[in-house]
Amino acid sequence: MKYLRKEVLFKLSRKIGRNDDCHCGSGIKYKNCCLKKDEITYSMFQNYLGKEVVFNRDIDDKHLGIINNYVMEEIFEGPNNYKKLNLNDGKRILENHYLLFDNSMHEMVQDFHSCAKGCSSCCCLYVDTSLLEAELIRRFINENLNIATQEKILEKNKQNKTHSPTYEQVVREKSLKDKYSLMKIPCAFLINHECSIYPVRPFNCRKHIVFSHPDVCKDPEEKGLLFKSAIVDAGELGVQKLNTVLFKELFYRPNGMFFYKNLSLWFDDSNFDINL
Repeated sequence: MKYLRKEVLFKLSRKIGRNDDCHCGSGIKYKNCCLKKDEITYSMFQNYLGKEVVFNRDIDDKHLGIINNYVMEEIFEGPNNYKKLNLNDGKRILENHYLLFDNSMHEMVQDFHSCAKGCSSCCCLYVDTSLLEAELIRRFINENLNIATQEKILEKNKQNKTHSPTYEQVVREKSLKDKYSLMKIPCAFLINHECSIYPVRPFNCRKHIVFSHPDVCKDPEEKGLLFKSAIVDAGELGVQKLNTVLFKELFYRPNGMFFYKNLSLWFDDSNFDINL
């Protein structure tokens, strides 16, 4: 599945006209309905059901402020002065950061997206995952999944790792991520088409929200409508800041790149210890 670029989605958007039917579904013209609320709303495009995907600028700005401010307040004592955080602090902040992001997505796109429980067509992508995210997943697995399930995941993960490009290989050739995704290798954490680590799935999984028909996700050559927003960028930046504070040069490398690995590569073959 290919995705329309952010600039293409922006060109598709238009400000809702005064004489258009109101996006709230009242059947009244926009000028006589929600326009009176003094809100700035944009119709982006139509989703797979032919429903106008509408974004409210005020709601967007509200959530953007919440997500930006939370991580900054948690990691900074003052200007350019990081707090002394330990790994448990980082996990707590990351979980809360995830929750704020998920709540934002729920309010903004719940009526428009096509993603649903049991749909796992996208669960074969190369998923850039940070060390802190991998640590959170490791803890969740040890506390919540039984031994039989863990062993099943480890066996699949061991196989997946043989196909995945390493960090060093991706640095040299970014197209390897796409080549891996095109192999359509199911994620090792999928159990009966459902994510076994859903509450702690990496940010790059939870930001993956589409508005096109579910069948589009199955075809690598189809162009889907993927959610793009400054809120997604802010969410990703929060994860990067946390990892940088906790792990410093281990995460933010001298080459100016962040140290992400495909999810499968973080875990040892015999258990869920972290492989650096």
